[in-house]
Amino acid sequence: MNHQELAALKRACFQKSIKKVFSFFENSHQEIFYCFLKKFLALLLPLLILLPGCVHQLPSYQEPLPQTPIQKVRTTAYTHSEGGHHRYGALCALGTKLKCGAINSASADWARWPAGTRFRIKATGEVFIIDDYGFALAGTNTIDLYKPTRAAMNAWGVRRVTIEILEWGDPWRSYILLMKVKGYRHVNRMLKEVRNFFPHFSTSSKQVRNENVLKNTLNSR
Repeated sequence: MNHQELAALKRACFQKSIKKVFSFFENSHQEIFYCFLKKFLALLLPLLILLPGCVHQLPSYQEPLPQTPIQKVRTTAYTHSEGGHHRYGALCALGTKLKCGAINSASADWARWPAGTRFRIKATGEVFIIDDYGFALAGTNTIDLYKPTRAAMNAWGVRRVTIEILEWGDPWRSYILLMKVKGYRHVNRMLKEVRNFFPHFSTSSKQVRNENVLKNTLNSR
């Protein structure tokens, strides 16, 4: 008998033994069996509820940077083929293709850098636009830069750089887009901060009541 046949025989014996145990409880000790099952499920259910929160904790909160024309920020890099972005393919949170070239895509907390924010990295001259966000970025001052390949992503690593803001994005537009997926904890964190950072516009209406006030608020932060 080879190793595969032996392993198959062991599995069959194990399955047969399990069936015998359950059959014994079901046929001879139904009351004990159902009591045991009830207690087991009562213990298991809270663990199943708590497990996702333990595995995916929101990142530690960081106080936001002043929204000045020049900022020093922590940057990381990501690509469309890595595990965390696999299900989205080469699309950003706006539903458009991730950009690489004269203008490059970047991911960040939209309450700090609203969607549409354009900036230049002073050291490299590269221009990026915020069109994506991520779980690990909500409530932090990190900007994740899109790179077209894993090699380019790894080559960038983690760097602190000085960026020049070319144009601020629209927090109201960001809010409307985030509301469509508000069931996620990181999205709710961003929604709450948009409301806190920009109190001069209504979040109960579907249009900005005073666009000039909104822009002045953004530019003064």
